[in-house]
Amino acid sequence: MFLRIALFCVLGIPVFSFQDWDGGGVEPEIPVRTAEPGKTRWYGDLDLALAEAKLRQAPIVIVMGEDTSATLDYMLAKVFLTQSYTKALRGSVALIAMKGLSHPKEDKETRAGKEMVCKLFQIPCEEHDETYQVLFHRFVHRSFWNPLLLILNPEGNEVLRLEGTTHAVSRLEDEIVYARKIVEAKFGKAMTDSTYRKLMGFVERSRKALGEGRGGAALEELGKLAKTSKLTQGFKDLIEQERGKIDVRGRDQLRMAIELSQKGETREALSRMKKIAREFRGLPVEKLAADALKKMDRQK
Repeated sequence: MFLRIALFCVLGIPVFSFQDWDGGGVEPEIPVRTAEPGKTRWYGDLDLALAEAKLRQAPIVIVMGEDTSATLDYMLAKVFLTQSYTKALRGSVALIAMKGLSHPKEDKETRAGKEMVCKLFQIPCEEHDETYQVLFHRFVHRSFWNPLLLILNPEGNEVLRLEGTTHAVSRLEDEIVYARKIVEAKFGKAMTDSTYRKLMGFVERSRKALGEGRGGAALEELGKLAKTSKLTQGFKDLIEQERGKIDVRGRDQLRMAIELSQKGETREALSRMKKIAREFRGLPVEKLAADALKKMDRQK
């Protein structure tokens, strides 16, 4: 730790990254981007921003500051919330890390219940406030001029930073392009917003089908996604995660079918097991269902 601090103080090298943080070990369920074409979809949740960045092989562009800062207010109005900056963010994931509750906000009903939602970025205020705290402890080693522009690669490691109000959109755009080239050299070309929305559409339909109890349809949507050309490694990993969730749902259904057979409701149990074996093809639960059917046959 002391060596790291010395390196930063003497050489100015930022030596902390999210490789120093285990992230809790839980993969968040990544939502489909809802921003309309030509608009920026801001994240306030760091885990979700990192998850999308991995899927798209894209840099994360973070605006960080305190909402009591007049300079942050100025940069939000003149730069970060302008159409020009939206264009500069193409091929990147946008994250706001803003401390405080002095900005415009309102109470709104969300999927998590009633929350205080930021009017500037249309995200829960709690998200961007917590993200500020996390980033401050991981990346900020001295006082800085508000706002801080921090760019991370998909692994959560710092690529570059800028601070203060002297940067016009053109300068920021140049820096973002430069950061994108650094990320591309290691991870490959970043996925566009439109392609990302299209591919996540398969995931959204799969999740919806699974929620409706249609495991076969959920697998079918993931199968279509898997056949898409030039999938990133992030998407390949996501497909396996989603298949795992479907398998868990199939195991729950199989458990209930076995309980029916134990109660003597053989016909209904057989029907359910056959349906599971048919719908969940290619997943571990398919073999479990087949084994359960064989066992019932032997018991006849």
